Amino acid sequence: MDVKAVIKNYRRVIKLSAFAILLVVLSLAGWRWSQVSDNDLTTTVHAQQQDAMLDRRISQIEQRFYYLETRINRLESDTRFSSGSPASSAASQMQISQMQTELETMRTEIESLRSRVGDVECGLLRIDERTLSPTARQRRRSAQGPNEPCRAEPESPIRLASRP
Repeated sequence: MDVKAVIKNYRRVIKLSAFAILLVVLSLAGWRWSQVSDNDLTTTVHAQQQDAMLDRRISQIEQRFYYLETRINRLESDTRFSSGSPASSAASQMQISQMQTELETMRTEIESLRSRVGDVECGLLRIDERTLSPTARQRRRSAQGPNEPCRAEPESPIRLASRP
């Protein structure tokens, strides 16, 4: 098992995921701002609270990605350091075992983050649907055909998964 290759793959996944999240958020925000009319400028207190809550959750996810990237960098530097100095076989096996455990933990955390990002995206779609006027909402539904599950009931409360 090539630990460096595994670490490199996880690092790439984390960076691509962070970039994808940023791209989705920015494109949704840009699309929404391009659709703003005078009627859309009045938002309810509830929608504003939901926006703040989603912003806080996105910030938490960004912090989590930064934390994971830092851990991967530390693992890479530890791997380089340990490969440069001769170590006994038992100590080397213990380090490999520890790295595998940390990689499994990171894999679990990444899956958890993917799930949470999906919840946040769904919440953002619901809030976006709430901000549309009834005519715009009807136009969107007729143009889309089958409804997206996240846009189906925009008035239902947004439920985000609890933190692991």
